[in-house]
Amino acid sequence: MYSLSVRFNSIFFFFGICLTILGVFNVATTIFINKIPIVHKFTFKSTTLYNNPYTKIQHSSGEMNMDIDFEPCYNWNTNLIFAWISATYSNGNRRNEGNTTVTIWDNIMKRDQVETHHFINEKQLLEYPIISKNFDLSEKKIYLELHWEHMPVFGFILKKSIPLGNYVIRKDKTKPTKKEIEREVGYDDL
Repeated sequence: MYSLSVRFNSIFFFFGICLTILGVFNVATTIFINKIPIVHKFTFKSTTLYNNPYTKIQHSSGEMNMDIDFEPCYNWNTNLIFAWISATYSNGNRRNEGNTTVTIWDNIMKRDQVETHHFINEKQLLEYPIISKNFDLSEKKIYLELHWEHMPVFGFILKKSIPLGNYVIRKDKTKPTKKEIEREVGYDDL
C-alpha cells in the first residue's frame, strides 16, 4: 500500500493542477471578451489660460461634459477598472521636439460600487491642468484619449484606450478661478 505522505502528495498536486487549469480557463475567458465603454457624449471646452505665478509655468484648464458607460467592461472576473483621460499636444519648440501627454481626469470603479460604472457629469472641471514650460499653449491643438485598465480578480491586467477627439485651447489669457487656485495648493508641476 501507499504511505500516508504519498497520498497527501497526490492529493496536493491533483488539487494544484485542477486550480491551475481552472485559472487558465478564467484568464482565457477574460482576455477574449473585448468590451469597450460606451461614450454617449463627450465635449471639452478650454475655460482658462494663465501663467501660474508660483511655479512660473503656463496652465490651461477646462471643463468636460461626459456620459461614459463602463458597464459593458465588467464581467464575473472584474475586480476594478481604473480609467483616465489623457491630453496629448506637441511641444513645438526647436530644442525639445516631440509630444507631451498629461492626465487630466481619472477615476477608480470597483465591482461592488455599481453607481460608479456609468459616469455622467456636466461641466466636470479638469482634475489636473494642461501645462507648458514654453508658454505656448495658446490655440494649441490637443488630442484627448480615454484609457482604462481592467484589473481582474485572477489573471492579467488589460490596458485599452479609445480616442475622444481633437480640441483647441483658448487663445486669450484669463485669470484662474478660485476652484483652480484651491486645486493647485500643494501641487507641483515638475
